Amino acid sequence: MGTGIDPKVDYAFKRVFGSEENTNVLQHMLNAFLKDSLPNPITEVTLLNPFCLTDVIDDKLSILDIKARDQLGREYIIEVQLFAHANFPERLLYYGAKEYSAQLREGEDYSELRPVIVVCFVNADLFKAARDYYSSFELIDSRQRVRFSDHLQFQIVELPKFLQTLNDLRDDRDRWTYFMRHGDEFDIQTLPPALAEVSEIQQATGTLTMVSQSPAERAQYEAKLKFDRDRNAQLQFALDEGNRIGRLEGQSAQARAMVLRIGRHQFGEPSEAIVAELEAIKSVERLEQLADEILDCKSWDALNLDASGNS
Repeated sequence: MGTGIDPKVDYAFKRVFGSEENTNVLQHMLNAFLKDSLPNPITEVTLLNPFCLTDVIDDKLSILDIKARDQLGREYIIEVQLFAHANFPERLLYYGAKEYSAQLREGEDYSELRPVIVVCFVNADLFKAARDYYSSFELIDSRQRVRFSDHLQFQIVELPKFLQTLNDLRDDRDRWTYFMRHGDEFDIQTLPPALAEVSEIQQATGTLTMVSQSPAERAQYEAKLKFDRDRNAQLQFALDEGNRIGRLEGQSAQARAMVLRIGRHQFGEPSEAIVAELEAIKSVERLEQLADEILDCKSWDALNLDASGNS
């Protein structure tokens, strides 16, 4: 039986990877994904904004990302996005660059700067051209493949692209991605052997099990899940409404242009007042009606520009 606690919900995500008692879990996960990107593995990780249930209950923890630093001073922003929206890559770029620029205080030298690495699990297919579920973005010359700097990196895990079964898991990167996709489907007692062989995944699953068994934590998890779903629904409604209005405005613009084209052919250029009255008419049906009526008129002034068509 599973916990029903989805690690893609940022409350559960930060509870697993952002708790002081789970820094070894975070370290193992980061090394699994960054093994090909870092010249030196992470041997120690310090949380810069550790999870605190009191802060969550007091609603002080409004952004549930994770910030950490390793033994070499490299900084990490780790987050999960259950719902990704437009301009998501730009959002990640903004926060990564902001974190990088915030390292220096006045009078300090650029040599003090350390790499900032953004690791993001996203429940969306962001990059249509990328077939693999894991993408590593760095500042590299696209023609000569020469690295500009390793100080800003973006490691993106597109969860919908991960289709491996338990029998297909090749390494710890696959195992952690499977955990992120299916972590709510098992608990510490039912953890599959392919995952149980990694003690840190056992520990992470134990944390999800604890959340599922704690009334206070379960309530916070459910509240955050509801908030994310409601916010996504609101954003989707706004997007759909914007598209609908855009389509209507596009149709009315075409109908208005047709009225002006016919009128210019018959009467010449309309006055600014006539144009303004036409602009005020939003109904596609009324504009199409005017396109018919204008054929029987002798001047712009004879055209009934009442939006309802009443004289």
